[in-house]
Amino acid sequence: MTKFRNYLGQLRLYSLVDLILMVMAYGLNVREMLGATVLWVAFLATLEDAHRHKGRWEIPDTWPMGFMAGGLLIFGHAASGYVFAIFSVLYCFKNRPRWALVSPLFRGLQTAALIWTHAAWPGLLLAGSLITVRNVLGDARDTSKDGAVGMLTWPVLLNWSDHKYLHLIAVMTTSGIWCAIANFSPILLAGVWILQLATYWLTPR
Repeated sequence: MTKFRNYLGQLRLYSLVDLILMVMAYGLNVREMLGATVLWVAFLATLEDAHRHKGRWEIPDTWPMGFMAGGLLIFGHAASGYVFAIFSVLYCFKNRPRWALVSPLFRGLQTAALIWTHAAWPGLLLAGSLITVRNVLGDARDTSKDGAVGMLTWPVLLNWSDHKYLHLIAVMTTSGIWCAIANFSPILLAGVWILQLATYWLTPR
C-alpha cells in the first residue's frame, strides 16, 4: 500500500487532471487526450528516473521509453509529440547549475506542444505562459533547500522565502482558466479542485 501511495504521489494527479482539462478545452479528441495523458506519464517517469529524489520509489528503467513510445503512437501527431518529448528531456536537466532558470520555459513549451495542432498562436502563448509562470511558483516550495545546494531557481535568484501553497493555488487557477475557456460546468471545476486539494500532498518531497 505504501508503494502504491508513493507511485500515486509521483503521478501528480493534481497536475494530470489540469492537463486533461487543458487538452479538452482546446478541442483534442478522445484518442489525442489519451495520447497526451500517456505522454505526461512518460514525462513524469523520465523526470523521476533522472532525479531519483529521496523518499520516492524507483521507477523501472523501461517505463520512460515505453510510455513515451506508446504515447507518441496513440497521440498521432508526430511533430508536436516529438517536440513534447524533446522539452521533457530538457526539463530533466533542471538540477544542473543554472538550468533551473530556463526549465520553467521548457515546461511551458512542452505543454504548448500538446495543443499545437488545435490552438492558434494566442492560445499557445496563453497556455505556455501560464505553465511557465506556474512552474516558477512551484520552485518557490523549495527555495531554501535549492539555495542550500546551489541550485539557482528564480525564487532563489529573487530571494523569495519558501511558499508552501503558492503552487497549489496556481494549479487550481489554471484549471479554472481552462474551464472558463471551454465554458465547462462549475460542478466539474469544483470536482477538479477537490481532487487537487486531496492529492497535492501525496507527492513525497
